[in-house]
Amino acid sequence: MATRPVSVNGLGWSADQTYSQIVQLLNGFTLLEDRPEIFPIWLQLIGDNKIQGKRAHDIRLIAVMLAHSVDHLLTLNPREFAIVPHITVIDPRTVV
Repeated sequence: MATRPVSVNGLGWSADQTYSQIVQLLNGFTLLEDRPEIFPIWLQLIGDNKIQGKRAHDIRLIAVMLAHSVDHLLTLNPREFAIVPHITVIDPRTVV
């Protein structure tokens, strides 16, 4: 999404700019490990919500969150993540 052109819902960043931003994020946040319990949670979410196509990638993020007991998500696409009622989805454009 970062290097995707703005005209197709991306940020339009260069590869170097994207790399720099990722390094900054890695220095400021803890990465969550991939755990065996993520897959069954993801599969259940996919089945229960009839998820198809690219949304399956978004739903995997929710599965990771659930496996790690993370209950808040900051995203520019809040509607994509509104399927799990006990996860608080925050649009950064609404944060002051």
